Amino acid sequence: MEKDQPIAVLDELNCLLDHIHTYLHDKARASDVQLLIISLRQLFEISDDLFRHILPGLHTTTIATMHEQLIRKRLWLQIHDLLRAIEKLSPLCRLLSEVTLSLIIALDELPTNPYANAPSPQSSPEAWQHTQRILAERIHSWRRGKRQSFSLLFAQQNALFPLPMMDKAFSLLLENLEILFQETLPTFSTLQSHDHEPALMLLLDQLQRTDQALIQSELLLEPLELLKKFYTS
Repeated sequence: MEKDQPIAVLDELNCLLDHIHTYLHDKARASDVQLLIISLRQLFEISDDLFRHILPGLHTTTIATMHEQLIRKRLWLQIHDLLRAIEKLSPLCRLLSEVTLSLIIALDELPTNPYANAPSPQSSPEAWQHTQRILAERIHSWRRGKRQSFSLLFAQQNALFPLPMMDKAFSLLLENLEILFQETLPTFSTLQSHDHEPALMLLLDQLQRTDQALIQSELLLEPLELLKKFYTS
């Protein structure tokens, strides 16, 4: 059984973000780098709550044996929490896209210096492998939290709401967040200080992921608001 270890996971997330900060800190404005780190941390925390707690909670409620009015009230509260999480994601992803674009411009203007010193390692290879394993396990748990589709959870309301579209949007949101935190961002740990071109490619991929997350989160806002109103009683 998986144990919930929020402090350990946040420690490993900070280790990942330290690698990114180490590479970028002397190549762009300090405010942009700091904003990137803070925004990525918030994105991870909101995503973790969304896929590990809020969405699984919806599934638990829909299969619960209790009075119908109590189920409706609980669903309203959980859809409210879900909507709030998506409302937080949307501006956060927009902010991340903007700051990532600023970093891309800053790196693109840097002179090539193949003799620049490599950044000091932030952790031993063993510690970095541990970080990657802990984060991978946590991100894998996001997919388990998404295993129930809205089309099944709210099958009786299938004609009233665009449930297949919502399922697709959540799947694409999860897919882009997985790639961002499990593939794109960890690759910063492999960069040398002069690796501007690989860093630009990583930032471009990061921009693509946050743009996609923004698109999917904005697609979800209206149908979630309508679903919330349906359970208002």
